[in-house]
Amino acid sequence: MIYNRERLNQFVDYSNLTIGSIHPTDSDGEIEYKDKAWIFFEIKYRSKELPFGQSLALKRKIDDISKAGKPAVLFVAEHYVDDVRQDIDAAECIVRNFYYQGKWYQGDGSDLKAYTNRFVGMVDGIN
Repeated sequence: MIYNRERLNQFVDYSNLTIGSIHPTDSDGEIEYKDKAWIFFEIKYRSKELPFGQSLALKRKIDDISKAGKPAVLFVAEHYVDDVRQDIDAAECIVRNFYYQGKWYQGDGSDLKAYTNRFVGMVDGIN
């Protein structure tokens, strides 16, 4: 939920928060689902790739959570909203690929909402 829309435009500068050559990274969203699983989202503009360091950190996070015994997935999705003043509906972003159980998989053209629902269904034993 967005509680303070004005704060969304406030840039957080991490350039001075480094450890050697390692810089902080982020993920665009995450859901801790009923103490059963974790879902992470990274949304990029059009075909912009994940930077190497961000990809490595997110994959390691997924792997560590999985080793602890909970399913975890990273969905990498893309949006096509050119106007930076226009909101992006994350649910409608197209999943480009996803990382699950130590492997990358190609998306099938479905949106983030559909993939999230599939994963939750699998976790709940519905799919």
